[in-house]
Amino acid sequence: MNHDLVDERTNTFCVLSALLIALPEGPWLTEDVETEEHRGMVASLFPLMDDGDQSCCVSIWVVDVSKDITELDVLNTTEHGVAAWDTNHRRLTSENCEADGQEVLTWTPSRLVQFNGMRSVRTMHLRAGGNAPEIYLENRFCCGNIRWVVMGRVDTTSPRWSAVLNAVFESVRPR
Repeated sequence: MNHDLVDERTNTFCVLSALLIALPEGPWLTEDVETEEHRGMVASLFPLMDDGDQSCCVSIWVVDVSKDITELDVLNTTEHGVAAWDTNHRRLTSENCEADGQEVLTWTPSRLVQFNGMRSVRTMHLRAGGNAPEIYLENRFCCGNIRWVVMGRVDTTSPRWSAVLNAVFESVRPR
């Protein structure tokens, strides 16, 4: 198993015995992510709607991307490197959205920041598709020898979007 619930009171999970993340109030359905290039977890929140629909309105991925050669080397990049990577990332994201019948509505360019004493590259964009537009929040950083991506997806009708923003950008810390 790639993740464990370490504090039920705060919904804090440990991923790959290396990274802690506190999720907003649940209940959360968590699953391992395990591919050749990515390892970690995805957590999804399925609120039961009045009409019985259980469409997922919130997902948070916490993934080791160290083996993914397309991912940015956050430790050794510059502002210019982030801008060049962002151009390619935006193009690939738009292509993937189109293939899934979605559209990127707005894109906030990736920026290099410091958080919890670590360099981080943060990206946000809004997608159309499904019942409501969805906000995607991405946080890329290195912790130890591991390159991480923490990504949140929340639909714009959810009152939880600010809690997801906090989980993706602020509540992550080394174990």
